[in-house]
Amino acid sequence: MADDTEAVDRRAIEMIGVASAVMNVAAFTAFGYFVFVDVAYSVILGVFSGIGAYVFLPWFFMRQMSEKQQQKLNGGAYQKLGGVHRGALGFGLGVGTLALIVARFVVDDTVVGIGTGVASTLIVYLIVAVLVSLW
Repeated sequence: MADDTEAVDRRAIEMIGVASAVMNVAAFTAFGYFVFVDVAYSVILGVFSGIGAYVFLPWFFMRQMSEKQQQKLNGGAYQKLGGVHRGALGFGLGVGTLALIVARFVVDDTVVGIGTGVASTLIVYLIVAVLVSLW
């Protein structure tokens, strides 16, 4: 019976991430289209935000649990996503989304905006991954 409860808890955490990702993709894609009138840029904006929410929120909720709860849900293995730190990647993609928006307002060029978003995502990811590993 305990296995069913653990699976439900794990699925509930994952579903929060999925629901948030879907809403972020829809909201930021619509925002990008109405503000910038560029479908490709809007989709990239939505994907950045959606993946960031999907990766960050479950990690954040797992981080808030006690050590005992994390061990029950195999939280140590959940911290990493194929060798990439989930929290740092999600946070980096969130900042990258904001950088995409700001860069497009400042410079009306799609390539510069995407480059700024990717660069800021990588920089923030590296900084946060190092800080979280030290914490």
